[in-house]
Amino acid sequence: IGPVTIDIGSSPSSALGFVDLGWTDGVCYRPITNVRPGDTLKFEYGGHDVYQMASRDHLDNCDFTDATKLAGFGDSPFEYVVTESDAQQSDGDGGMYFACSIGAHCISGLQRLIVQIDKPLATERIEDRD
Repeated sequence: IGPVTIDIGSSPSSALGFVDLGWTDGVCYRPITNVRPGDTLKFEYGGHDVYQMASRDHLDNCDFTDATKLAGFGDSPFEYVVTESDAQQSDGDGGMYFACSIGAHCISGLQRLIVQIDKPLATERIEDRD
């Protein structure tokens, strides 16, 4: 399977049918799993921004120290392509972490996202040979 685009806040398997909320208020995001290098994370939003957090601890505490601003207010839609470097540098649990710094969005548990990255394809192929 080739790279895919993951629309943040979309749920094709919702009990209500396809739901597309985007990166919006009032939503607690479930972790996204099985993301691979080459996949695209697509954030669509209004009054928000997108930061990549330094670690899970930084996300849990809404600590934007060492966070990287990826997209600002008005930059929607924003697309982030996951790289093999992301997978190699992801936190020890294979995660990347995203949050909104505007107002109390993060501290209220909103606009916080965990993305679990599968190991890079090159590493996987080498390990599979053993």
